[in-house]
Amino acid sequence: RLSFETKVDNDDVGSSRRRSDATNHLVATKFRNQLKSLMSLIERSRTRYIRCVKPNGEMVPRKMDHVRTMSQLESAGLVTAIAITRESFPNRLSYELIRERFGFLVSKYGDDCRLNSGDVKADCETLLSHLFEGVTAITQKGRVKPFSCGKTRVYFRAGALEMMENIWQDYYDDPAIRIQAWIRAFWARRRFLTVKLGVLILQWKLRCWLAYKIQYVVMIQCLIRKRRAGENLMRRRKNRAAAIRIQSFYRIIMARCSVSVIEKEKKK
Repeated sequence: RLSFETKVDNDDVGSSRRRSDATNHLVATKFRNQLKSLMSLIERSRTRYIRCVKPNGEMVPRKMDHVRTMSQLESAGLVTAIAITRESFPNRLSYELIRERFGFLVSKYGDDCRLNSGDVKADCETLLSHLFEGVTAITQKGRVKPFSCGKTRVYFRAGALEMMENIWQDYYDDPAIRIQAWIRAFWARRRFLTVKLGVLILQWKLRCWLAYKIQYVVMIQCLIRKRRAGENLMRRRKNRAAAIRIQSFYRIIMARCSVSVIEKEKKK
């Protein structure tokens, strides 16, 4: 009996295997397996949907038909999606995260905003009311606050979280700009002093070279003046010697003339 039951069980297992092998080759089974792999791939990836809009009916570049474009956007449901997004709360953060990330912004409001109540929800409401002071969101019900506080989280309307991030960024931008200004001023001053020192060294070397050159120029001028003075002296000496000779000849002639005149008078 035991051997018969075992044989029957083995036959059942074999038949089920044959049926599964036969089913694996069916088109529906292949399609189901491919669909499962596609779904697993989509779950692992980040899906984006692209909607193409025709700007004009003539298919001409650089021409926009606004009525046609708006009708296409309305048909695609984009306008409705934007309206729903405005009415809903696309972003949400926990109270602990808001307190941790934006709690330092209380220093902008002084003693009017303090987070020492001991209740995280109350502190976050106080902080957000100061951050969004005078800011409202437009909905079908009119102007409402850009955030809503729940039990464990804060829900933000479209653009409210970006506004908080901009405030957070601006808070850090001012010290960063000051630090950059100090560093740039330090490097500019250091660069200026280096250039100034280089210019002074260049001026000093240029003046030394000019002084050295002027010294040689003065020596050359002295030699030239000495030579000219010597030539002038020799010329004057020659002129003086010639003048003395002429004077001596003239005196001799005059003396002879006077002697001849005296002799003539004596003879008379």
